[in-house]
Amino acid sequence: MNYLISYDITDDRLRSKIVKHLGRAGLYRLQYSVFTGSLSNAISDKLADELRNLQQEKVWQPEDSILILPLHKYSNDRLEIIGQTPEDWDLMQGNLHTLVL
Repeated sequence: MNYLISYDITDDRLRSKIVKHLGRAGLYRLQYSVFTGSLSNAISDKLADELRNLQQEKVWQPEDSILILPLHKYSNDRLEIIGQTPEDWDLMQGNLHTLVL
């Protein structure tokens, strides 16, 4: 399933940790604080747990937030990008597969 994950975090170090978690999960950066990509159920569950645990950090502020939005097929069918489509869009959406021998 495809996901859209966005964060609004005040602390720079905590923001960096979030970016590392999202990158390790295989997500792609769309905008500064917005990531997308296709994740298996096991990976999405693990990632959500890791991100929830970050809320226990001392630097977490009451106004900090992370949004994890599953994008169902109907969402992808109705998606509109105004402006330049990201170069790796098919890869980000899991539509591009590479076979390496």
